[in-house]
Amino acid sequence: MRIEIIDKLEDVTSFLTLVKRGADSAKEELGFLPEKAYEEFALSGKLLVVTTVDGGEPKYGGHLMFGGIYPHAKIFQLFVDPQFRKMGIAGRLIGYLKERLIAHQWLSIKARVADNLAANDAWARMGFRVVKVRAGGSARNRQINVRVLDLET
Repeated sequence: MRIEIIDKLEDVTSFLTLVKRGADSAKEELGFLPEKAYEEFALSGKLLVVTTVDGGEPKYGGHLMFGGIYPHAKIFQLFVDPQFRKMGIAGRLIGYLKERLIAHQWLSIKARVADNLAANDAWARMGFRVVKVRAGGSARNRQINVRVLDLET
């Protein structure tokens, strides 16, 4: 199986429905964004999509949405489809983003991750350290780990 990361608008837009469906399947972890938000991230070049190819048409494997204010990037969503987890896809997405950001002299990447999610282990393995803990919303009554990865710029 071949794993590819796409970031060109014409390629990403064909996966927008699947990106939204994937994110909606993980609302507890990712929160909710309106459909228009995904289009805006794609148009601004801040949506990366992972595809897997195994002899046929490319399949949606996950996505990463990012933004931020220079020189500090922020990850808004990182999602890997359950059938493709434990294959290093999240790490590849982060690695791809790191390369792009370092090439343009960005200094860090921030991600906010609820403290009760198993994903915290993956964020830690990818080098994101907890720099502070904030209170989450009252509906879920959880803490949010603010994680930062300093870039070698």
